Amino acid sequence: MGFYTTEHDTPTKYAKAYAKAYASNLRFNFRNIGESAPVIKKMLSQRDTTCLKNVIREKKIISICRFIQGLDLHAKIRFTERVSVVGPRINRLFHHMGRCTERAYGRINPYMSSSGFTDVVLVE
Repeated sequence: MGFYTTEHDTPTKYAKAYAKAYASNLRFNFRNIGESAPVIKKMLSQRDTTCLKNVIREKKIISICRFIQGLDLHAKIRFTERVSVVGPRINRLFHHMGRCTERAYGRINPYMSSSGFTDVVLVE
């Protein structure tokens, strides 16, 4: 059983049964997986399946707060005298390079996804 990242011991009195699932070479967006995995990890099994179904039906969202690129983090300031402006007008002062589709040597463009694996271990 070398496929799984964690191996469960023999069933104890607390964990009487467990199930494993493994999938490799999946296409995913790192930002989506990085945000939704910790949220699902904290939920119970019945609640997380309903949460994912509601996300697919667009009834519920999982907020992205870990990899936000705000003005303070990655903005390039052109006009330093206008930095004190607060509100949506300040966004127009900076370059918008997030949706650029050109490719440089050795770079991955923003529309490509990374391949990865998912490892699920359910314990009763």
